[in-house]
Amino acid sequence: MTWTSGTISTVDPWTCITYGNNTFVTVANISGNTATSSDGITWRQGTNMPWNMPWGNTWQDATYSGSKFVAIGWAYSSAESLDGVNNWYGTALPYQRYWGGIAASPSTLVAVGTGYSASLSSPYRNNAVAITSDPHDWGSSTMDRAAHWVDVAYGNGRFVAITGDSNVASVSTSSGRSWISGNTMPAAQRWTAINFGNNQFVAVGNGSIAAHSSDGVTWNSITMPANQYWTDLAYGNGKWIAVATNSSTAAVSTDGITWTANTLPSSQPWTAITYGGTRFVAIAANTAVTAVLV
Repeated sequence: MTWTSGTISTVDPWTCITYGNNTFVTVANISGNTATSSDGITWRQGTNMPWNMPWGNTWQDATYSGSKFVAIGWAYSSAESLDGVNNWYGTALPYQRYWGGIAASPSTLVAVGTGYSASLSSPYRNNAVAITSDPHDWGSSTMDRAAHWVDVAYGNGRFVAITGDSNVASVSTSSGRSWISGNTMPAAQRWTAINFGNNQFVAVGNGSIAAHSSDGVTWNSITMPANQYWTDLAYGNGKWIAVATNSSTAAVSTDGITWTANTLPSSQPWTAITYGGTRFVAIAANTAVTAVLV
């Protein structure tokens, strides 16, 4: 497998990437800059995200809902755009939180996060969830336990959320309205990302241990090819690919269970990866570099 490097027009702390409507969209943390691309190699600058806090928004994650791009950040920050380029419209999440992850089902958007402090001190545990069928109008829900919820994925008719500091996963089969969190992952560690593909959920974290599950309830351990801070993973075209920060090492799997090492174009603080069209595209923080695998 051979990767190709791309270049975004500005050096920014690019945090998240998503794909929809034949377009890759990435959003930068703090600056609120956006960029879009049809191939992940050549990018054009989009309009800035709306800011509704004095110091701007700390954008954390984004998804495509089937008709709109939707991004979330800290505090009440949420924004939507039809094309990911122009006219980002600010909306308000129901709670002031460190929102970390967002996922879309065919009918519902769900965002998870942890507690919030106005002084930006360390996040504390919380059980708040945001749900909506239209990002104009977010509603509230709750987990059945307080935790440092960092990411969420949708598949097999359910949302599954993971924590950043424990072995707890939570499952909702009711579009995020109720959750069951008595699900044990293989390790109590800093889990960072979860995704769904090929009828299973796969989660990665800081270390050599990952996890897979068909239902979000019963989890099995996975050994990654290197002890890295794995930041994100994506599935497409029969492959799983995970990226790590401050590394040129990627991990590749055809079944989500057995992984092998792969080499990215350069060592970067890789933050996110997605699959769209015919390719994987990864972005990194505080750089203009992207990595594309067709």
